[in-house]
Amino acid sequence: MINISMPIIWTILIIIFVVVEGLTMGLTAIWFAMGAIFALLSSFLKFKIITQFVIFVIFSGLMLFLTKPFVKKHLKVGDNKTNIDSIIGKKGKIERKITKFDIGQVNIEGHIWSAISYNEEEIDLNEEVEVVSVEGVKLIVKRSE
Repeated sequence: MINISMPIIWTILIIIFVVVEGLTMGLTAIWFAMGAIFALLSSFLKFKIITQFVIFVIFSGLMLFLTKPFVKKHLKVGDNKTNIDSIIGKKGKIERKITKFDIGQVNIEGHIWSAISYNEEEIDLNEEVEVVSVEGVKLIVKRSE
């Protein structure tokens, strides 16, 4: 049987949790890394293996429940819109007329997008529109109010 000391196991687990957190950036594994740090400290104090595991579970849970809401609020984790989501609500100008049967084009912040009308109405060249939603690669727009 291989005899590996518990400090080495906890150190390996800390590294694994930190690497997983670094790859996901979603605050998913950092709590377990913190719990493993406390378990590592308990292994240096020569606590029994079961006690170390209980410390790992308790401190991982405590870190998760005590710090996650605070961290998510201040770091805005998971709240970033994608590029396409961030365009919803923006205003632009019609570059190519939108008709009931023809896709038009709209210029939003210097970028040209294919667009259709939200309520199938015609929207003339140079009218200002607002992006309502996105379907595939087309913007759904309505006249600005």
